[in-house]
Amino acid sequence: MDKQLEKILMPVEKIAVNDLLPGYSTPSGKSHAIVVKTKNGPMIANLCSGDYGLVDNRDIFIPLIDTFKDAGLKFDIQAMNHGNTKFYVDFVFQGHEVNFGTKAKPDPVTPKIRAVNSYDLLVKYGISAGIWRLICENGMTAPDQETFKSIRRLHTANFADISLDDTLELVNQFLKDSKAIMEPFKILKDVKVKDNELQEYLEDVAEFTKFPKRQTEMVLQRIIQEKAGKKELDGWLVYNGFNYQLNHNDEINMPPHKKQKLDMEIVDYIAWG
Repeated sequence: MDKQLEKILMPVEKIAVNDLLPGYSTPSGKSHAIVVKTKNGPMIANLCSGDYGLVDNRDIFIPLIDTFKDAGLKFDIQAMNHGNTKFYVDFVFQGHEVNFGTKAKPDPVTPKIRAVNSYDLLVKYGISAGIWRLICENGMTAPDQETFKSIRRLHTANFADISLDDTLELVNQFLKDSKAIMEPFKILKDVKVKDNELQEYLEDVAEFTKFPKRQTEMVLQRIIQEKAGKKELDGWLVYNGFNYQLNHNDEINMPPHKKQKLDMEIVDYIAWG
C-alpha cells in the first residue's frame, strides 16, 4: 500500500454501544459508536444513531484513485490524518504546471483537488479545487471560482449514488481552466513590500486575518530564506511565508478546512489590502 494512503486507510466500523460498554447510558439517539482501529489500538471517533451510514475511507478514496488512473490522469497523492477522525487527500496533477518564477529560478505551481471525509460527523464528504506549490510542497488553496463546483454530500447510506463520472467531468474541466484560475495569484507578484517595512506589514496581515501573531517571527524567517538571491520583495514571497507556516508549522493547530479559509483571507489582504 502507498505510504500516504496508510495514514488514512485504517479499519473502521459502527458498533452498538451496548456491545462495547454493556449498561452504559448514551445520549438520546446515540446508540452506536464509530470505532477506528489505529496503530495504538481502537478509539471511538464519535457516537451516532443506528441508521447512520458510515462510509469507510476505502470506499471513497480508492475508487476515486482508480477512476483518475483509468482516465489517464497523472498525479501524486498527499494524505493527511487529523486525529484519526478527519481525513484529507490531495491529488496533485502533473503536466499542468505554471511557473511563477523565472527560467533560471523556476517556481512551479500546479492544480490539485482535495477530497475529504470524516468519522466524527464534523466534516462532510466533499471535493474542492486548489493549487500546489511544488518548490516547498505547500498545500495552497485557489481563489473562489465557478468552473469547479464542489461536491458535498452528507454521510448517508445512499453514498453510492454519487457519480464518479460526474466527479471526473468536473475535475477535467478544472484542469482545463486551471491556468486561468491561477492568474489571480500573479497579482501578488505585483505587490511590492519594502524590506524596512516588512515586520510591520506582517503584523498588519496577522491582525487583519487573525493569523496567530506568535508565529509571525517564523513567517519572517521563511520570507528571508526565500528572498535570498532575489532583488525585490513582493507579495508572492510574503504570502508563501504565511502559507508555509499553515502547512508545515505544527504549532498552528487547526483543522485543514480552517487553514484554507485563513489562507484565502491572507491572499485577499495582500492582493487588495
